[in-house]
Amino acid sequence: MKIVFLILAVVSQGALVAEELSLFDVKERAEEIFSHHLYHRELTPLLLQKSYKIFLSEFDPDGLYLLEEEAELYLSVEKAKETFLGFEKKKPLLYADLQSLFSKSVKRARRLRSHLRNELVAEGSLDLNFKKIFFTPFPKNVEEQEKRIKSAMEHWLAHYAIERGKTSLDSEERFLVLQFHEKKRREHEEKFLGGTFGKKKASIGRELLKAITTSLDKDSKVYEQEEGSLLKEDLQKKFCGLGITLKEAPEGVKIVKVLANSPAERSDLRKGDILLAIDKDKVSSLSFRETLKKLRGEPQSSVKLLIERPQSGPLQMVMAREELVPEDRIKLTYEPFGDGLLGVVSISSFYEGVFQELQEFLKKLKKQGRIYGLILDLRHNRGGFLDEVLRSQTLFTKETLLAQGLYREGSFPFVQSELTEVLYDTPLLLLTSRYTAAGGELFAKSLQEKGVALVMGDDRTSGQGLIQHQTITEGAFPYQVTIGELLSPKGEYISCKGVSSDIVVPTTFCNIAVKEKSLFYPEPLLPKKSLDYLPIVSSKTSLTGMLKQLIRNSELRRQEDKNFKAFMRLKEGKASDPEESLAYGEEDLSLKEARNILKDIAVLRYFKDKLVKE
Repeated sequence: MKIVFLILAVVSQGALVAEELSLFDVKERAEEIFSHHLYHRELTPLLLQKSYKIFLSEFDPDGLYLLEEEAELYLSVEKAKETFLGFEKKKPLLYADLQSLFSKSVKRARRLRSHLRNELVAEGSLDLNFKKIFFTPFPKNVEEQEKRIKSAMEHWLAHYAIERGKTSLDSEERFLVLQFHEKKRREHEEKFLGGTFGKKKASIGRELLKAITTSLDKDSKVYEQEEGSLLKEDLQKKFCGLGITLKEAPEGVKIVKVLANSPAERSDLRKGDILLAIDKDKVSSLSFRETLKKLRGEPQSSVKLLIERPQSGPLQMVMAREELVPEDRIKLTYEPFGDGLLGVVSISSFYEGVFQELQEFLKKLKKQGRIYGLILDLRHNRGGFLDEVLRSQTLFTKETLLAQGLYREGSFPFVQSELTEVLYDTPLLLLTSRYTAAGGELFAKSLQEKGVALVMGDDRTSGQGLIQHQTITEGAFPYQVTIGELLSPKGEYISCKGVSSDIVVPTTFCNIAVKEKSLFYPEPLLPKKSLDYLPIVSSKTSLTGMLKQLIRNSELRRQEDKNFKAFMRLKEGKASDPEESLAYGEEDLSLKEARNILKDIAVLRYFKDKLVKE
């Protein structure tokens, strides 16, 4: 068994169809999952009520399908108790009824979207400052639902225009955008209806198991086999494929990145190419997930692609799949500064082996010359294996207490089992975002708390501070279940709180939602009590003393930076100012500012040392 911080938000729940589970299977597998959980050990009517909310939320998060009276019928405590008895007798009464309700609501929504699509394609004006706002979970009647659906469709059009720097869309562009989102809507609907209204059998048992598992807490999940395989690849940071990154857009499935030294690069696939067909399958008839699946396969197996390249027309290519390692696993760059250098190490996740790679990178960097500052870029880091997080900390601190875990049995300190050579001390800057989660958060919080590093980036990180048991890398029944909570060395909770930045510089993730409190589980997993922990000897550096000056300097720079102002306008959903530079799409503004902050630190330390000598 491996304990991990699971990399979250990699795949969505239930997008693929797997084998049908009987109610006996559901009960047996649910009991296995419950046996590991931090707090809940058995199914209760309260958990079933939560699972109904999850079921409805997964199906209709924006209230575009169900009416208020339809939803509330399934959310009462009485219904939960009734279904609990049915579950004990292996009769999923309520879940079967929900399939009928979903079918009815989808037919109504498709009829409304069809009518509104014709109306919106013909419209000429476009409100680029438009924001989609839904104040209640579900509309009260069909008229209110129609307004809500129209509001969502107008948002799709406005977002498309803003993203491409346009102020208007012609009827052809409007049709393309709305057709694309209609396809996405139908893919979502058929996930719950089992194909086009029942042509494929839906796995009610599996959906039941998923909802029950997530009722334990939001980060406990059951996956389909294929989803488990994708997560395994992400944890281990290797996969078998062609080496391309794809993006689904109204214009088609585009190649947005080609991995170096990959079959795709050797076959001259390029960024901007549009994928038309894979072997004999037209991409337009596939879901995005099905497209990704068809590109994966066994090493040396061949695949034929038909692509469209701007100014070149259709091109056909045949290539063999290979086992590949993503080039973004860990990346080292540096630039000259004075008589030394500034270094940047990007860590995409704490996958197996990252400690050893990070150790080698730091040794390599030290050989290049005097290091005036180091940035560890954790903006895309969603966690990984706990051992790798803890061991990686030891490269920057001698302190033995690295973190704490809170389990049912009590708190448990994670300490260094053997001393590791500290390869770098300070100045150290940790670049984080609202997307940074779990192990990435613990790593940042621990070094921040010890005074080893300053944290910069978005206002806070994700707040996904849980310890999980997983079978994703081991068995045929992939799931993850929460067995503990993460605490910093000083006993601070990371879950829901996240890690606050010392210097706030918005990143491209600044608008994403963070975990503040659970929508379905307002009670804490365990009582928040003071914990005993090993004493920490603070290693506060001069960085804390210069923090106010660093913040002021950063704010002044960003106030004068046209690229940054253009970036913030985009994030606020405003149209681009023609007089502002749009180069923010071509340069990494957060990393640019992090480098400037390191330069400030170096200059301030120089003058401080000079004054001390005088």
